[in-house]
Amino acid sequence: MRKLNSRRLKVGATLLLVASLGLAGCSSDDGGSAGGGAPKANGKRLTIGVSLISQQIPILAKITQDFKALGDRYGYDVIITDPNNDAAKQIRQVRALIERKVDAIVTGAVNPESFEPVLDEAVAAGIPTVLVGIPPLEQRRGLVTVDFNWYDYGYAVGKAFAQCMNERQSGKGQVGLITTTAVSGPVVADRMKGERDAIKALAPGVDIVAEADGKSDRVKAVQGARTMLRAHGDIVGFTGIGDSEVMGAMQAFREAGKDPKNGCFVGLDGSEEGIKALKDGTLYAEFDPQYSNWMGAAAVILPEMVRDKKSAFWSSKTVLFTPAQATAE
Repeated sequence: MRKLNSRRLKVGATLLLVASLGLAGCSSDDGGSAGGGAPKANGKRLTIGVSLISQQIPILAKITQDFKALGDRYGYDVIITDPNNDAAKQIRQVRALIERKVDAIVTGAVNPESFEPVLDEAVAAGIPTVLVGIPPLEQRRGLVTVDFNWYDYGYAVGKAFAQCMNERQSGKGQVGLITTTAVSGPVVADRMKGERDAIKALAPGVDIVAEADGKSDRVKAVQGARTMLRAHGDIVGFTGIGDSEVMGAMQAFREAGKDPKNGCFVGLDGSEEGIKALKDGTLYAEFDPQYSNWMGAAAVILPEMVRDKKSAFWSSKTVLFTPAQATAE
């Protein structure tokens, strides 16, 4: 019997990441530390502003709440803003954070090109900024990107999907993908390319007959999958950009009178819903980049940068998480 966690993707622990730069558990004369206590700079409690693409996207809402919990744990204030996928609104919100003189910022740009002037303003104000998953178009001192090899991640997902098709469908059959235009950059493009490349290389008899834009919205993902199933009634499985989209496709699959346990569905992002579907067998595999580790890295990096302008993080460009397949448990 296939063991539950044998196909969950894990990444290196945050403390190992930070220790590699010699900064794990760093403390200062004011008594703040990366691992506990209340991080402070010049005797004052830190305030960190957060502006990710949209709090309506479940995984981004979870990432934001993870960081809020870290703030509560470590003793600094977190201001959460929600641009709701509106680039102009995000620019206004982040400028307001800069004007408020927050100590640091965590962000992921809705539109990286239009966001560049705001990053210039943060740099000019001396506010260290961590960008989550979306690097700046131009690197500047004081900007650190916490990122992931999205192609490798997508390839691992596609590999598991190909394995399912080889096992359950003799390496042949029609399948669909659910992607999104609600998020831009390599998070989507590289992830989806990795999936397509793996399926083509490892299950060449499988035909990706259609793709739908779920726009990071469950309702639109369901609608897109329904459309694909009406046009291609022989579709036997779906994967895509994230758990919300894959689970939406699974709903449409069931509505069409098909049993997901007899098809192929691979989830990704490690949502509670995805883990539950893995446990009940409706997902063949679930992959988890452990976003909480990303925010754990930011929770260490930013206070360190606020306390110490000579910190190595001020000169860093990217802190990269690398996927590694978990062993069977």
